[in-house]
Amino acid sequence: MRIIKVNNNDAIWANFGKLGHIVVVTTNQSFDLKGNLVMGAGIALEAKKRIPDLPALMSYECVGYKVPYYYTEFGDRGIGCLQTKFNWKHWSPIGLVANSIEAFYEHTRKFPDIIFHCPLVATGYGGLNWELDVLPLVAKLPDNVIFYDNRG
Repeated sequence: MRIIKVNNNDAIWANFGKLGHIVVVTTNQSFDLKGNLVMGAGIALEAKKRIPDLPALMSYECVGYKVPYYYTEFGDRGIGCLQTKFNWKHWSPIGLVANSIEAFYEHTRKFPDIIFHCPLVATGYGGLNWELDVLPLVAKLPDNVIFYDNRG
């Protein structure tokens, strides 16, 4: 696991669509009136703008916390979704984050030649402290996982 300091999420998205690279976004279990996954802030909103069908696809995958980490492809572009919240309005529960990171860990170990590009999960709109809460959970992730730190 590596951490890179950046100014914004553009560094993550620069890898979207590159062969051997997966952009990972954080998700929740909240649905809008059409039944689509709510992706209204942070990197989730950025993903929705780039992949308009993503909220509809994810509504089937994230129902009932059945899938803490999900990977899909859109043509030649892969994207991973890591669930860090039950409700988009609330903070990220540490237990959910831990379970999702464990599922993500298993996935990354199966694909050592793929590079996974992630924001600092469950911080920002998730409300957790990166150093105290999240870093101990992600420390075991392999070297093919890169976290992008865009905190000032």
